[in-house]
Amino acid sequence: MRKSIVILMVAVAFFAFTLASFAQTSRPWTAPKTGVWTVTAKDEEGIKWSGRLHLSRQSTKGTKVGYRGYFYWIDAERSTSGNEYLNGSFDRSSGKLRLHGYKAKSIRGELGTGDYLASGLRGRRFIRGSWSGENAVPGTWSAVWKSSR
Repeated sequence: MRKSIVILMVAVAFFAFTLASFAQTSRPWTAPKTGVWTVTAKDEEGIKWSGRLHLSRQSTKGTKVGYRGYFYWIDAERSTSGNEYLNGSFDRSSGKLRLHGYKAKSIRGELGTGDYLASGLRGRRFIRGSWSGENAVPGTWSAVWKSSR
């Protein structure tokens, strides 16, 4: 009898652990907040970049949340700066943000467009970001949400 109770308790504990693990992995990721994000980046040529990402939510369809906005970029030496306009989406099932730059407006120097990928954390942080593209030197980036506007 005692052995049966122990086996039953172990089985219940295993079931509860498995259910809790499944619930954590199947919970949708939090979509990024709209507003202004502080961005830091570095390209493969060693140039450090900083700036702001302005994001606004456009649509929601299934697990995809659509965004539009722009990066304001400036390099560390202040020789290149400008806005890069983009569209993109966040996948709530994977936690991945994808952005596509479609137009750049240089203020100083020459700025290109890129395709961006990053992982979102709790709707307030992007980590492990990367970019590449025909008109861009590949690089890495991260961002932290700053304000609603």
